[in-house]
Amino acid sequence: MPRDVQRNGFRRPRMGEALFPLVVTMFLVGLSVLKWDVPLHAPLILGTFVTVLFSLRLGYRWSDIEGFMLKGFEEAASIFPVMLAIGMVVGVWMISGTIPAMVYYGLKVLKPRIFLVAAFLFSALVSLAMGTTWGTVSSVGVALTAIGQSMGFPLPLTAGAVVSGAFAGATVSPISPIAHLAATITEVDFTKHARNVFIHSLPALVISIAFYIFMGKPYAGVSADPADALLISKALQGTYNLSPILFLPTILVIGLGFAGWKVVPSLMVGTITGGLVGIIYQGAKVSEVVQAMYSGYLPPNFPLDFWANKGGMVSMYDVLALIIIALTYAGTLDGTGMLEVMMEGALSRFKGQRGLIGFSVVAGSLVGLVAGTQSLAILLMGHTFMESYHSLGIPSLTLSRVLSDCGILVAPLVPWNSNGLFISGVLGVSTFAYAPYAIYCWLVPIMSFIYALRGSPRTEAEGVPKEASEAL
Repeated sequence: MPRDVQRNGFRRPRMGEALFPLVVTMFLVGLSVLKWDVPLHAPLILGTFVTVLFSLRLGYRWSDIEGFMLKGFEEAASIFPVMLAIGMVVGVWMISGTIPAMVYYGLKVLKPRIFLVAAFLFSALVSLAMGTTWGTVSSVGVALTAIGQSMGFPLPLTAGAVVSGAFAGATVSPISPIAHLAATITEVDFTKHARNVFIHSLPALVISIAFYIFMGKPYAGVSADPADALLISKALQGTYNLSPILFLPTILVIGLGFAGWKVVPSLMVGTITGGLVGIIYQGAKVSEVVQAMYSGYLPPNFPLDFWANKGGMVSMYDVLALIIIALTYAGTLDGTGMLEVMMEGALSRFKGQRGLIGFSVVAGSLVGLVAGTQSLAILLMGHTFMESYHSLGIPSLTLSRVLSDCGILVAPLVPWNSNGLFISGVLGVSTFAYAPYAIYCWLVPIMSFIYALRGSPRTEAEGVPKEASEAL
């Protein structure tokens, strides 16, 4: 079979043809974010248009391209009910007082000198329990960013701590679908996978804790204004009937996560429970609760202005549109073989175990720039590298860890990835603003590359990750 012909009969894209649409899209996105300060919808659509033109040049029909777009959309279709459920639960938890109660009691318990570390660790624990980064960010994340702003912490800094914690917990959560995908695609036992990921990420965890302690010091003295905290507490007391019972919806959602419930059903239970709490304790009408599910809620004449997201399904629409565009773009790149050509062309240049592992870390991080979702990045990386890992005798456990380090953790750092888009929409801060402070998410891939250069992958197969213990 000729080198430039694919099995499906269409011409195989050359490296330049595969790279050009990607480069054009990245250039347009970069201009939009760094210079024009405009939403990403238009640049991603233009990038998709360029990709379609090159696909037609390869001999694909429009009907074929539509199929690729639809496949890219279908592979991540489970995202959409989750997003709508999250929008509803945030809106209802605002009218029920659940999120305001988190802020009220958080101001009493959390002190500025430990706030960032507490936000990081608490987000990690909640994500570990719920198995969902999005659920964590949209619930405790919203409350923590509000508390941080009331203490004087910059929003990007607090958001970075929340994102780091949420994704750290999700990589080892026994009920995280994306963590299970990384283990399943490499045919690795999940318990061994989670243990390996955790041990290798311990140095990054310690460094992250030290980083947030250091970053919190300048704000410990200047931001701890009791008068400000008192004003916020009084404003919340004057608006809501505050009681620890308002935590019931959150406790139920986390408990159902521990019990193994799927994300959407547990969030719906949290929504219904929050609605009942709002009716009973806040005197809300049923119609107001239903309206909060759709368009979110902020009390009339609310004196506090640091809430970036009032929730509701409407708050998710703009993000949903961006994700749809990103998924159709990624589906076209994948379906036409452009991603495969880029991966294979680079893969052929790397020899030996260390070189292959190091390249897979770099490639996994770069794929995160293109793939619209974590699942697409993990699936593409797993299928591409599995055979090469086996041929060089590298344990599958090493590949599953690399998929976790890059496929999961890089996603929230990419503005046009569904994770970056979601976080930005929910917390009200751009991805570029919070990414430098989400230290865990970019430190782990860096350390994974260092492990590749220093360590022997055989130790991972034996369950003793030597390089991680040396790093500690």
